[in-house]
Amino acid sequence: MAEVTTADLERYRERRRKEGAAEATCNRELGFLRAVYRTAIADGVLERSPVAARLFFRERNQRVRYLTDDDEARLRRAIGEEHWALVAVALHTGFRQRNQFRLRWADDVNFEAGSVRAHATKSGEDYHVPMNDELRAFLRALPSRLRSAWVFPSETGSTPLDPKNFINRHFRPALREAGITDFHWLTMLGVDIRTVQELLGHKSLAMTLRYSHLSPAHKLSAVQRLARPAAGTGGDGGGIDAGGCGSGRVR
Repeated sequence: MAEVTTADLERYRERRRKEGAAEATCNRELGFLRAVYRTAIADGVLERSPVAARLFFRERNQRVRYLTDDDEARLRRAIGEEHWALVAVALHTGFRQRNQFRLRWADDVNFEAGSVRAHATKSGEDYHVPMNDELRAFLRALPSRLRSAWVFPSETGSTPLDPKNFINRHFRPALREAGITDFHWLTMLGVDIRTVQELLGHKSLAMTLRYSHLSPAHKLSAVQRLARPAAGTGGDGGGIDAGGCGSGRVR
């Protein structure tokens, strides 16, 4: 390990690129190697790391995918009312799959305070998203509320629903049937960038910058804007344009 130089890693990085590895993949590999060297330095085995900051590619991940009202209506028809609540909760909270599918009624859903909690998050910190009227209605109507500890239980009710199973069996086929491409789970609408950072539990703005098209609002009013009088029926808006105006859903 002490003999590896930054130049060696530069050659390794370029070889991986020629082999077809994406820039993000190279960054993950270098990041793992950097963690190994940091551990070795902390343990007194080495004095320096060859994993220099200049080795990392600047990842271009600013693409934003919008889900328009028409998209949402078609997705709702395709997935069916039985499964729509799972999608609706995602649209109104922006929760990652792990956080949403592990929601517990007693611990995470507070109708009195009007909030839903994400715990054991990727950042390592819990955070709460205020309920808008539509989210509250969807949660109150779920049959699991009086039958299981889990908001989205498996068939037995004793364990949470497997997100991979739901995504593969229902969500992705519904996207294909609805003709919606390149759309993912995380979604917000009409919220200022720092509110998105707070609501989604991001530790820095770097992760949140992909939401830079979003317009000013403040916490509860921000999530309230996700609710529409007739959700999934088309509404009166279209997608958000590059200026951040209009109504729509965004990855």
